[in-house]
Amino acid sequence: MIVFKNFLLFFLLFITIYSQKSSNTSFAVTRLSLLGGITFTTDSDSRLALCFEGSTNITESIFIKTGLNYTNINEPVNITIKTYDYINIQLIKKYYAISYIIEEKQYQVISIYTGTQYFFINDNIFSPYLNLDFAYNFLDPFIQNSPRTYYGDYDNFEELPNEFKYSHQEYYPLSSFRFTFGVGTQYRVSNTFLIDFRYQYLLDTELINSHQFLVGLTL
Repeated sequence: MIVFKNFLLFFLLFITIYSQKSSNTSFAVTRLSLLGGITFTTDSDSRLALCFEGSTNITESIFIKTGLNYTNINEPVNITIKTYDYINIQLIKKYYAISYIIEEKQYQVISIYTGTQYFFINDNIFSPYLNLDFAYNFLDPFIQNSPRTYYGDYDNFEELPNEFKYSHQEYYPLSSFRFTFGVGTQYRVSNTFLIDFRYQYLLDTELINSHQFLVGLTL
């Protein structure tokens, strides 16, 4: 939830910056895009993806852009953890040998990115393009575990079986970098509106790599 609130704040700032379109020259074109779709991996179900993006051209075929992307990434895992619990209640001290399975790592992701679009054809109807982005990700992790299994209680630490004497601390990243490679096309509806169809492959430094399909409007 914190990540989503930050995403809304970034979006408001983004809209403020890009709502004033450039009109200095007839050559410059500034665009604002709103896209929605799904993010998925080969091992997990699809999740919501949202993208807000602004771009401006530096040549007739090349646009530079910046934007915000919000999505969820689920990484199925199957890691068995053997550890212990310690309880001290009213001078009663007990060690419990326990085991559980880390089933899934879930991340809410806000990405701030910059990149470029290369249009192969700037047509009045269809304009196919290549998409390349570099992003910094803010991550809000959640670890899903199975119910615990208890294997016995012990009066002191030395009595625990050796495989349960470890205190487990699960690592999860709070940020990462991402490279995005994609293709798409824009379909011109009118002089003002274009429909944008896009596929992206997300290559991440910390999270599992994923795919993204987006559809939206470009002004």
